[in-house]
Amino acid sequence: MASVWISDRQHQAAFTTVCLRFVLVLDCYGSLSHILYLTVTFYILIYTILYTNILFYICFRKMLTDASQQETVASVDTVESVDTGDQPLPSSTSDAGTQCFLKPPRWSHGSLAAVKLENIMMRAALLKDVRQLSPQHQTFSLEAYHSLILHFAPKHTGFSYLGMYSRLLLAALHYNHNANRETARRSDGTEKYCVRYPRFRKGAHVVRPIKEAASYGYATSLMKALRESYANSPAVLREVGANLSSDAPAPIAKSFEQIPKEEAISLY
Repeated sequence: MASVWISDRQHQAAFTTVCLRFVLVLDCYGSLSHILYLTVTFYILIYTILYTNILFYICFRKMLTDASQQETVASVDTVESVDTGDQPLPSSTSDAGTQCFLKPPRWSHGSLAAVKLENIMMRAALLKDVRQLSPQHQTFSLEAYHSLILHFAPKHTGFSYLGMYSRLLLAALHYNHNANRETARRSDGTEKYCVRYPRFRKGAHVVRPIKEAASYGYATSLMKALRESYANSPAVLREVGANLSSDAPAPIAKSFEQIPKEEAISLY
């Protein structure tokens, strides 16, 4: 099995995710007492993450399945030094080959810190989120494709069924044709890079490769295939268009039950 090392960048990403989660929870409560209570809980969680590394071991296992939820529960017993008969969390290498570094704190069972940690880690929402974490595969490509769809079909513009269907197909063709573009090169063969200073990095720089310009060769191939297929049989093209139009779903408003106007006025 390949080893998975927990890097500093992964630490920061996981820590930022947890922080944002608790900030959103704080924003949902209007009562001052709830805010104070959740604020104390939030700082206890920060202390736990910085000094124990328990959550990082759980989040960055090789595979996150239903067993991750059991590991979350087991980690609470490990922190509280409860002997359940199972093997404790490893300090160097797990049975799956995952490299990690654990320094379990010496908290006694039933202490205030242990109870706070247990209340946080045993929350149903957190256990559900742990099962959905992905340490290796991210959704950057999916987000890029969604952004491209908004260029072909902006949300502020209404399209017919066929218009939207055609634009989605064109967006997919454009993405597949340009998703894996190579890094642009200079005349001497060296790759081009640019330096950016994102606001969230607070003055730190980010080096990004400059990709080659997008190409639209798929449009030429599409028009060529269209002429070859339907130049001598325009009736077939009209038939295909009619079949697509017949597949268009009915407007959502027609699926609602409507009552007579007189009855609506009487109920007013």
